[in-house]
Amino acid sequence: MSNASNSPLTPVEASKPRQPATSLNLLLPNFDRSSKYFNLPKIDNALTKELERLTAIGIKLYNERRFMELAQSGLISPNWIKVNQDGNVRSSDFKGHMVDHKAIVAENPEFQSRIVDIAVDADECKGLGTTFALLEVTGYPSTLCRQTISVVKWKRNGEGQWQIANVANMRGAQGFA
Repeated sequence: MSNASNSPLTPVEASKPRQPATSLNLLLPNFDRSSKYFNLPKIDNALTKELERLTAIGIKLYNERRFMELAQSGLISPNWIKVNQDGNVRSSDFKGHMVDHKAIVAENPEFQSRIVDIAVDADECKGLGTTFALLEVTGYPSTLCRQTISVVKWKRNGEGQWQIANVANMRGAQGFA
């Protein structure tokens, strides 16, 4: 996407349709021209693929409203979990988060998330990992399609299973311009 679509129109560009700004454009406007981010190698190993897979499973269970299965899946650490939605840190456990989420989906039955892109930073030796997922969220509210950045921190428990310890979401919106 050209950065010209995010700048004020000049007389020469007046006839060109403007592209709606996405969250990525707003957060990192020169992404497509930055040498720092150009052609970065993506590290694919068994651990990054596993954390990507587990993140996708969690989102799938949310989308299908299979909350009990998610709670019993072992993906969520009952001892560690904290949820931060747009800076509103919840000290509640996973059960408290599910109460809030169920209320949201009851009011917004079309609410769905789709992974657009995902990156993983993990340390096998320390048993720590983080997934950074760019999500497309529709149906919340029903008239809006927005992007959300979801940062999920993972810890490996004593049995070697990866579990979600912290979730931080930052919502963006399409079409600010």
